[in-house]
Amino acid sequence: MTPSPVLIRLGGASSASLKSNAADAKASALAKRRPIILARRRQQASDFNRGIRGHWHIENTLHWTKDVVFKEDASKIRSGNAPENLSLIKTWVMAVFRRKGHTSMAKAIRLVANDLQLMIQYLE
Repeated sequence: MTPSPVLIRLGGASSASLKSNAADAKASALAKRRPIILARRRQQASDFNRGIRGHWHIENTLHWTKDVVFKEDASKIRSGNAPENLSLIKTWVMAVFRRKGHTSMAKAIRLVANDLQLMIQYLE
């Protein structure tokens, strides 16, 4: 039997919410949003800390980079599968650059932007 999730509400301005039906969705839109953390088992504070830091590590290394370097939030591509496909390509490009030892995506992009031979070399 799976234990019930432990619900912890945190104060703050960022938004995360759970919506179970349309009525809850309307109510949550009107209410002040707060971050929510769900866990399947009771954990020590250090375990929660590790999980939260892991989340922010992903946010800072992936999402922030996509937003700032690749300007993903400003993209006009919004219909069909194109946004998701483009996001996957950007993630793949970042993985290729990191595998080649680049820590700065902006510098890596500038390095290979006009060098077709280097791009091909990176893909081999």
